Amino acid sequence: MKPAIQIAMQTAESNNRDGDFAASNCRSDFDRGAATWNARSRRRDTQPSRNQFWLELLSKPACSQTATLLLCFVAWLLCGCVTTTTGEKTKPDRMAIAQLRTVSVQVEVQRDFTVVLARDELNDVGYLTGGIFGMLAQESAQINADAKTAERMRPRLEGFDSQTVLRERLVAGLQNTGCFSSVTDASATPAPTVEPDAVLVLRVKCWGLRTGMGKDATKRAQAVIDVDVFLRPREGGKHLWARADYFAGGAARPVDDFSKTEGLLKKEIGEAFSRYADRIVNEIRFMR
Repeated sequence: MKPAIQIAMQTAESNNRDGDFAASNCRSDFDRGAATWNARSRRRDTQPSRNQFWLELLSKPACSQTATLLLCFVAWLLCGCVTTTTGEKTKPDRMAIAQLRTVSVQVEVQRDFTVVLARDELNDVGYLTGGIFGMLAQESAQINADAKTAERMRPRLEGFDSQTVLRERLVAGLQNTGCFSSVTDASATPAPTVEPDAVLVLRVKCWGLRTGMGKDATKRAQAVIDVDVFLRPREGGKHLWARADYFAGGAARPVDDFSKTEGLLKKEIGEAFSRYADRIVNEIRFMR
């Protein structure tokens, strides 16, 4: 019996040693995990928060908050008409569009010829030297520079009517599809005798020149048009189809060429308008 008792006691001691070793390992793993967590927490504490700007803003007096937010709003206004969200906004109601027999075309132009060149320059000098006031001053200077460039180029567009170019191209294109028995100009006088089943509306928010792509992008420009398009039924209600586009067409050319070369500016913008009008015509044609 004694050997059996000795074996049992040795086994128990071995198990105790194993248990102590496992417990020691668990404590070591726990300590290492705690140390890692604390290190990560310290790193997070030393790194700037994603919302640090707003936390600092909210910690300021109310008058300071108001001034800062007002300046941010003004900066947002100064950047207007240089970006847009593009793509289809309302899926086409193909069944309703297939039943259309007569369509009228309406083109609205909200702004005259616009240039966006200086505003595309990636330059933080204003903010680095004067903070938000410096940034606003720089934005204002860039807007003025673009306005002067547009004024210098505008004589090259003498006789060019953006509204007429788009409208005539759309009417002719829709007529040539053979999908409609009648395509009319909504602005014609006297008004068309045929009441349209739907009206195709192009609302041009701005058009003109913007920087091209590639090397020396800010020294090159191409024709662009920023537009909302929708097809609405005669009786009103939900649009049968709608989309928004910031369309850039034509080659990117040196900026000075548009003001120095006779007829170039009118040609490039006219061709860009025609290509965009043809795109819209084909969109409607293949919906039916």
